[in-house]
Amino acid sequence: MNERSPGERSDLFAADWASALAGAADAALPADEVAELLAALAADTLAVAWDLPFQPEQAAKIGAALVDASLVDPVVLGRSLTVIRRQLTLDAPAAADLAIVSAVEEAVAAGYIRALRDQTRAETQRSAEELRRGAEARFQAELRHQAQHDPLTGVANRTLFLDRLAATIARPAPPAGPDGADPAAPARRIGICYLDLDGFTSVNDTFGHDVGDELLIAVAGRLRRRIEPAPGLVARIGGDEFIALVEPSGGPDAMVALASDVLTLIERPFRIGQHRIGLTASVGIVERPVAGAELADLVKDADSALYRAKAEGPGRWSVYDAAQQATDSARMALTTSMRSALEAGEFTVVYQPIVSLPDGELRGVEALLRWDHPTLGVLAPEAFIELAESSGVITPLGRWVMETACAQAAEWHRVRPGGAPFISVNLSAQQATDPGFVGDVARIMAATGLPFPLLQLELTESALVGADSRPLETLQELAAMGVRIAADDFGSGYSNLAYLKRLPVGSLKLSASFIKELWPDGPADEPVISALAGLAHRLGLKVTVEGVETIEHARQLSVLGCDTAQGWYYAAAVPGRDITAVLRDPAPARFPRPALPHG
Repeated sequence: MNERSPGERSDLFAADWASALAGAADAALPADEVAELLAALAADTLAVAWDLPFQPEQAAKIGAALVDASLVDPVVLGRSLTVIRRQLTLDAPAAADLAIVSAVEEAVAAGYIRALRDQTRAETQRSAEELRRGAEARFQAELRHQAQHDPLTGVANRTLFLDRLAATIARPAPPAGPDGADPAAPARRIGICYLDLDGFTSVNDTFGHDVGDELLIAVAGRLRRRIEPAPGLVARIGGDEFIALVEPSGGPDAMVALASDVLTLIERPFRIGQHRIGLTASVGIVERPVAGAELADLVKDADSALYRAKAEGPGRWSVYDAAQQATDSARMALTTSMRSALEAGEFTVVYQPIVSLPDGELRGVEALLRWDHPTLGVLAPEAFIELAESSGVITPLGRWVMETACAQAAEWHRVRPGGAPFISVNLSAQQATDPGFVGDVARIMAATGLPFPLLQLELTESALVGADSRPLETLQELAAMGVRIAADDFGSGYSNLAYLKRLPVGSLKLSASFIKELWPDGPADEPVISALAGLAHRLGLKVTVEGVETIEHARQLSVLGCDTAQGWYYAAAVPGRDITAVLRDPAPARFPRPALPHG
């Protein structure tokens, strides 16, 4: 082996090493950078090799420097070790060869382990990051799903329905032209079915909420199978309310056919556990072109159509009608303003005399409600009583009428003790079923000082005939207190005298419309009225006739046996002060009177 100086050994060693590593590193570092690095390490490497005893710590530093230089690939380091071993074997003194090879080999081995650990750590971190990103994506997707779907049935919720509806409306129509839609093609149309299960509360009350929940799940499944392939979207937006979006709708007839199919599906009995449950539903339908459609109007109009369907009875569908909606909106405006109108004092009570036949002497007065509406003028009960009953306002409104009328009648009683007329107040079926009504009457009578026999309550014939135990008990308690009970509008419904005999009724009020039908041109059908009056008297009942408009009617009704009458012939409904003025007059209180308005 030729002897070389340490400087020559260093240069040769560094050059060969750099050349070998540059090729082996496969572009880990540029060749000139590798050469520069190893040239700086060569002298230190040989110094370590000549040093006796051998210093492994210094050799490890040299190996660590190689690793820190990014020569960390295990293959590259292995090749580097081979080059180092060969170079040192050829050119280094024998005594130093093994020391240098051993030192560098240890350093490279340490670097290999370090590189493997770093690589493993990097892969682990990369896998963990990928897992984290995947889990986060799944979590976000689950959050979106929960935010857009009903947790019980799994169908869409109100949020997703409104989002999909808004997107459908906003989606532009395909462009017309050779590559777009046919300009003669029909416009895109959209349809909505708003469904409400009829009487679903009774299911929960009868079978429990668990069964009710399972039933809702089953209903949602049937709706999805029928509607979503349409294509459509089914959403649950309330306790037992579902709404469906269909686009394209296929036209009004197609939406009606869909609603009919849905009603048929719902009417098929459901098997929930051990229970076989029958259901019906009501459906409101809206169908119109997408162009110009407004999201809020679509939902509002579908709700209006549903309201109309439910008003017509269970198991019905109804298509939105703008003209009908205008009427419904007006009725709804009255309904919503009724409570505030009561608080604002917009309601008044007027009084129509009830007189004896044939002399016209004042026997009683009927209290009639009027609404002095700020924009619509004075409204008769026919315009709002039904709304008051359906909205529940009838209870506080009826209580107010009772208080006002009894207070007025008590004043009349003080003006003419022993000769004051009774006050007749109309009673709704809802009031009769109110468990606190009897107590209200007793309280009002005590507060006003009105004797019980001077109060008459009028309940319609249909309400009396259909009365169940609650209103019947109420009427019996009131009759036992001395309150008069009258069957109002007799002749407009069942006309069942035998049934009325079992009720605590003291008089019948023959319907004005019934009288007009009997006497369109005069008293031609007096045998019917005579027979009704005769039967009523045999049952111990008095007969009052409403709607008397002419003196001929008054005279003939007296001949036919009727007891009392009221109508425009005698007097229209007047303020209470007018009746008070009549009672203050020492003359007998007879009607008609020139001082009061009459027909």
